[in-house]
Amino acid sequence: MFRHLATVLISLTLTLTSIFSAPFKVAIANLGPHQSLIDVVNGIESKAKDLGLDVTFDIQHVNFDMTQIPKMLTAFKAKKPDILITITTSVTQHAKTIFRGTSIPIVFAAITDPVEAKLLVSKSAPTDTMTGVSDQQDAASIIGFMKHHLPCLKRIGIPYAQNEANDRALLESFKAAAKDIDIVPIPVDNLQDLPHRIRAATPSVDALYVGPSNMIQPALPVIVQQANRANVPIFNFNEAAVTSHQALGSFSVSYVRLGHAVAMIIKELMDKKPISSIAPIYPKAVDHYGVISSTVAKRLKISLPPKSYPNVTYVGQ
Repeated sequence: MFRHLATVLISLTLTLTSIFSAPFKVAIANLGPHQSLIDVVNGIESKAKDLGLDVTFDIQHVNFDMTQIPKMLTAFKAKKPDILITITTSVTQHAKTIFRGTSIPIVFAAITDPVEAKLLVSKSAPTDTMTGVSDQQDAASIIGFMKHHLPCLKRIGIPYAQNEANDRALLESFKAAAKDIDIVPIPVDNLQDLPHRIRAATPSVDALYVGPSNMIQPALPVIVQQANRANVPIFNFNEAAVTSHQALGSFSVSYVRLGHAVAMIIKELMDKKPISSIAPIYPKAVDHYGVISSTVAKRLKISLPPKSYPNVTYVGQ
């Protein structure tokens, strides 16, 4: 009898040890394979490894097909992850609805304004189930960067998707930060309208700024084509378009570092810190870095000022 009881106790101990030592299950729901969003995921994975976190990642995306978001999230819900990471506003908005009533904490990333998106009530306060890391650009710093490299800059055109909360928030931040610069909104309802809207706007602007729009970024080549015809330089939020010599410059937050911040929140949750006590994180001006394409400047006959701007890399010839 005692031998049987001992066997049962050993079996129970091994079972409990297995349960409590099991890796934390982290689901990552992404909108699509855009470079910035991939950088967030890479940042999460690399920082988690550096921190020695015992986690397994289940990473999925819908290839920018908005209609597939509920299906992806419902599948994740059935798997009962310990944490759900949602990348972009649209994915997070759906997750808020689909995961309502569960105790699964949601950590968002790459959202410009979570209050405008109706995800948080206050910019600085999490909810009982949600916190995250914003990619809110420092508009004043970006405008300063643009003006330094284009001293005659007076009017900036900003294409934006009218139905995207992130896009509207970005536009408003530029309007608020612009002192002696006119911000020219270029509203876009669908991608079919984009070539016409850019073509119509380029004669009246000195430069275009293309932000982290889920709708507009994938169509950047169309914007580049129209802007080149009008000899109008482009500043993109992501450096990839600059290092490939499509855009003149970029000045933005590092999306890899956003991923690092998400991993730090994962660690806090693993350490049993309530999500309701983990404040949302927003980038600071010092978190921005710039890239300028000398090749594009030469093509557009732009004379660049001396290479004295802090935290900027110049590429090309």
